[in-house]
Amino acid sequence: MRLFERVIVFFICLAMVVVSVLAILFSIKFFSLDYFWTRLVYFYGRWEMGIVAGIFLVGSIFILLSGFRNRKIPESVINNGEMGSVSISFKAVENLILKAANNVERLKDVNVKLKPKEDSISIVLNVIVAPDTKIPELTCELQKVVKDYVESMAGISVKEIKVKVENIAIPQKQKSSKG
Repeated sequence: MRLFERVIVFFICLAMVVVSVLAILFSIKFFSLDYFWTRLVYFYGRWEMGIVAGIFLVGSIFILLSGFRNRKIPESVINNGEMGSVSISFKAVENLILKAANNVERLKDVNVKLKPKEDSISIVLNVIVAPDTKIPELTCELQKVVKDYVESMAGISVKEIKVKVENIAIPQKQKSSKG
């Protein structure tokens, strides 16, 4: 939700709290009907009250209609060519990235997240590297290999590749067998 929508929701919720509290107090006879009626008559014919009510009405309609907006996140990348468009699913692009990453030595595990941009994609790679690995060299190589492979195989422009080294794999000691 954008900031503007949050502000509108806040004020509408605040108004609903006030109206609800007044309704509860009125239902348990917290104040007399005459007292309530004289306070309500004060607002009769006041243009300021009409403006405030109109603002709440417009905000309510805005929030109601914003719920119907299509916020579908694309699940594929569309590549327009000479003979038409080609849609490549994110899963297919992820598999291309994993294949490219498997060619990089010293990587133990790779997790891929794709973020679509206007005319390209952004890739986030969470990796686990082997011990005694020069991380800057490895990540630079990984970025280059993935970018080149995805752009050549899928024809999709790669805007950026962020690499996050989550952990360094710890080698497991092998059990010695006594004969």
